[in-house]
Amino acid sequence: MSLKKREIDHLTSWANRNNTSVDVDQIEKIECYLQLIKSWSRRINLVSPNDLNVLLERHFIDSLTPIQEITAGAFILDVGSGGGFPGIPIAIMRIDTKMHLLESIHKKTLFLAKAKEVLGLDNIIVIEKRLEEFSSETKYDIATMRALPHWERAIGVIRPLLKPDGKIIYYEKIGLYKLL
Repeated sequence: MSLKKREIDHLTSWANRNNTSVDVDQIEKIECYLQLIKSWSRRINLVSPNDLNVLLERHFIDSLTPIQEITAGAFILDVGSGGGFPGIPIAIMRIDTKMHLLESIHKKTLFLAKAKEVLGLDNIIVIEKRLEEFSSETKYDIATMRALPHWERAIGVIRPLLKPDGKIIYYEKIGLYKLL
């Protein structure tokens, strides 16, 4: 899948508005990632079938909405990664971050591991575990939650995984997030 010119223009425009940049390598990774989502979604439910034609806008760019909240070198836990949103878009655009993708569904962790491998994202580790069963000696700077049911209950489990000044980024709806 190649991004159309208008999609690349939209992505570049978004990057300029957010004081970041997008290079050719990142565009190639984005194209490859979106193609992986489309091909794997035929077998497992990664995104709604209605969203397959709007992946860049509705999922990829939306995942980057809070990019200004992510400090250089941040260590991030993406809770309930599913198809990799927001973790993989952040890892592509911010290679200085370290990202742990936490997902409990085996077939989705297979997808995440394949995406990490194909995209060459060495800043990602995929973890197959339920949030309630997960523990880490290392504390995170940020935890992200997107499309996570019962997110209010998850906050109490996530807080001890964060550094004292750590924050939770909860994606409320397309284009909106909340810092918790």
